Amino acid sequence: MKVNAILFIIVFICLSITGCRKDNENLIGSQTETPNAVITVESEFNGVVFDESGNHLEGVVITIGDKSAVTDINGYFYVASNSNQEGAYISASLEGYYDAYGNILPSQDGINHVRFKLVEKTVAEVVSANSQSIVILPNESKIIFEENSFVKTNGDIYTGNVNVYAYYIDPSKSDIHNVIPGNLSAVTIEGESVILQSFGMLNVELETDTGEALQISKTATLEIAIPDSQLAVAQDLIPLWYFDTDSGLWKEEGVAFRIGNVYRGSVEHFTLWNCDIPFPFVELSGTVTSRSVLPNITVQVTCVETGISVSTQTDNQGYFDGKVPADKVLKVEIIDSCGDVIYSNEIDPLTEDKQLTILIEPNTAESFTVSGRLVCDGAPLSDGYAIVSLNNNQIRYYATVEENGNYSLEILHCSADSFEVIGVNSITEQIGSSQVFPVLEEAFIGDIESCAESLVFEAIYTYNGEEHRIADPILSDIDFENGQLVDFCLTTVESFSLTDTTTINIIFIWAIDDLKWACASIPILTGEPEVALKPWSLSGTKIEIIQTLTYFDISIKDCQIRNVLTEETHIGDFFARAKIDE
Repeated sequence: MKVNAILFIIVFICLSITGCRKDNENLIGSQTETPNAVITVESEFNGVVFDESGNHLEGVVITIGDKSAVTDINGYFYVASNSNQEGAYISASLEGYYDAYGNILPSQDGINHVRFKLVEKTVAEVVSANSQSIVILPNESKIIFEENSFVKTNGDIYTGNVNVYAYYIDPSKSDIHNVIPGNLSAVTIEGESVILQSFGMLNVELETDTGEALQISKTATLEIAIPDSQLAVAQDLIPLWYFDTDSGLWKEEGVAFRIGNVYRGSVEHFTLWNCDIPFPFVELSGTVTSRSVLPNITVQVTCVETGISVSTQTDNQGYFDGKVPADKVLKVEIIDSCGDVIYSNEIDPLTEDKQLTILIEPNTAESFTVSGRLVCDGAPLSDGYAIVSLNNNQIRYYATVEENGNYSLEILHCSADSFEVIGVNSITEQIGSSQVFPVLEEAFIGDIESCAESLVFEAIYTYNGEEHRIADPILSDIDFENGQLVDFCLTTVESFSLTDTTTINIIFIWAIDDLKWACASIPILTGEPEVALKPWSLSGTKIEIIQTLTYFDISIKDCQIRNVLTEETHIGDFFARAKIDE
């Protein structure tokens, strides 16, 4: 296998799901009988992943059923997978971020649209494994550890420092459907299928100083803050639930007691924990249309009694499907890309499944149709997508092409008078030049070239505070043993000055142990002969190598170039992406 170097510039979008989905045939109440055998269906999913600032995240591994994909430079992914027809379990994983999850009912006729917002992992506190400790989060949620209660995954007792990663998830936030893992489908202790309404969640991960995962051998105490908007309806006693990453369901384990503005309970392991009230459910489905079907928009259903909401996205056919509380008055809202509610209606308590046809008046929806064809060198593009953006790229829509390269999309334009279209070739990883068009009721824009520009690959490093870019760096000396990368050499193709008389052309040589960490280096110096003999060395405080399906990402933070004789030192950062070609 030969590797050619290049560096992918990362832009980004992040996606998430929260719709409610059907987990059993008995929709009212619960089931305790043995579940039916899993029936899988071939279904399609696309979506985007973004961070807390709205930046699109590249390199996120998306797993759905028996297939996986990696988000591209636009944070976009597409997966066709055999998945459980009662709920497709989706995970999103990126180094340095908490994993996120979804569980949605797959559309058999359309393409499900999924949005994830990933939360960056930060250390809430470093505690000693040998002492009792209390970790307090900004919203006053707490984690209380007993002394000598930490163990490694193999069961060995751990006695060093513990990095506690923790963040609170507020279920009352308007963007909760982009953050919350799964769709609050749950299983009680008795094996009953229910849906949940959350009163606060806490995600906790424990690691050693070297990044090894830890668990607890003694119970820990959680104090989970109750959102202010829910204090009036919060009960004195509430079940505790943890998220099971194997099934994609919440599972009941323990209880929490209300003490003032928090729920307090004990847990025996760490994952996502949730304080929730369970409800029987019905299935609410329907189609949202204006002049035609409206894809990829938010359908939000709120329980009027509690004020708790669940949300999902319509698929490319404008269809949605989810689980909602039974026997409760519900408010159904359609929210456009600008965050405005363009439809709202209350429905009476449901005792059985219900299907809705929601018609948005065209003047209210402010929608228009974009259609056209993506081509590569004039030939129809069978594997790619169009990005349609409005309001200086603040709003983005994604249209997966058909085999003949055609696409069509109904778009809510939020009073914009123009839109931009870019074609992306998923086969060659190329993008076309952006083109701007006026908003028309029927905007047929014809062929869009999607092979005009290669996605940019390069190496980037900072030196003495200035950013330098190396176009098309050279990668060589690649060997694989038993499927593992042994070592490789990345050589810069331009030099930079260390002194007035000296230049250095660095060769990075990486010795990799299980594709995780390590570094060795042999710098090559040019210049005055006596200067060229100086023994320069290179090191980094954090050297990270991440393998995806197609790339190796190489990142050095606080890269240090030092002369061991004169102690002359230069600090910078380095990032490169090595692309693997068969």
